[in-house]
Amino acid sequence: MKKTIFSAACVLMALPAAAQEIAATGDAYMAAQLATEDLNGSARYVAMGGAMDALGADLSTMGSNPAGIGLFRRSQAALSLGFNSQVDGKTFADGSTTNASFDQVGFVLATRSGRHGFLNFGFNFHKSRNFDYVLSAAGALNGSAQHRQTVLKDMNGLLPTAYSLPYSQLDNLYMNNMILEEDPQTKELQVVDFPGSDYEFDRAHTGYIGEYDFNLSGNINNRVYLGLTVGLSSVHYKGYSEYYETLNSASITDVLISDNLKISGYGYNFKGGIIFRPIEESPFRIGAAVHTPTFYKLTTDNYTTIGTDVDFSSASEDFRFNTPWRFSLSAGHTIGSTLALGIVYEYADFSTCDMRTIDGYSYDYATGSDQE
Repeated sequence: MKKTIFSAACVLMALPAAAQEIAATGDAYMAAQLATEDLNGSARYVAMGGAMDALGADLSTMGSNPAGIGLFRRSQAALSLGFNSQVDGKTFADGSTTNASFDQVGFVLATRSGRHGFLNFGFNFHKSRNFDYVLSAAGALNGSAQHRQTVLKDMNGLLPTAYSLPYSQLDNLYMNNMILEEDPQTKELQVVDFPGSDYEFDRAHTGYIGEYDFNLSGNINNRVYLGLTVGLSSVHYKGYSEYYETLNSASITDVLISDNLKISGYGYNFKGGIIFRPIEESPFRIGAAVHTPTFYKLTTDNYTTIGTDVDFSSASEDFRFNTPWRFSLSAGHTIGSTLALGIVYEYADFSTCDMRTIDGYSYDYATGSDQE
């Protein structure tokens, strides 16, 4: 059993949130994606639900409790493949409902250090996130619409006079192409409201976050195990979506919004851990680990179009993102060579997630503004 505590959730939205300050797009859409991890790794690690921090002796524990590599007494190499399938999913664009996945490959080199000790070196690659999935939705709008939401923002003074973080690419496109029309008598621009009747939404996600772990671990008299892992992360994400609305209007009957989002970059982190066998004659052991934030440097490119005339808004920005610190306590016990029991308690304060453009400004979710 593995339990994770989140003190605050990162924001997740369906469409990009900013036109000029594209770091907000990363905040709104990708913060939760970058800060969380899939249950992925070796077949044994996945079968145990990731609860192997105290059990160790598996390559995947290199990324959870580095001390687990200290339990190896001989060198080993492993390769794991995966297969993902979305039941009742719909293939869309580059997205597929079935995907083969190269999940993990690594090795450990075990070297004896004294009569009862070992000094081990290890390397492991695994996908901490697999973005290959599709999303589809459809339904009635009952008069509401993305277009009408922009009108309401305008009526309530929520649209700024100049580009800033609350001014989304979608609002920008609607304001420039659909909402403001010239009054035939006064020749002045007026706000036009088109209520919607129904919608369709399709999105395809592809890509992954690859984690490259380099480990040094030790075994002291088969009682105390210590480990340190340096991790390098590589981000590869692409998303494409189409949002179609049918409007109750004589002049405009429907609208199609297409959105392309790409995020790429790299990050690094450090992990330390310990495992201890309190009773020499017993295989029972307890463990603890601490993970620093992953310090990402990322680039995002976004391109959004509206209507058949392909009116568009695009933006690109470099930004940094730091995931939260993580702390874990664990316990494990084996019965012979047939049964293994493990439990992990992990704590991560997601309110400490920090995302800011390279110029040093961060985005404040509460006020919708830049903060130094």
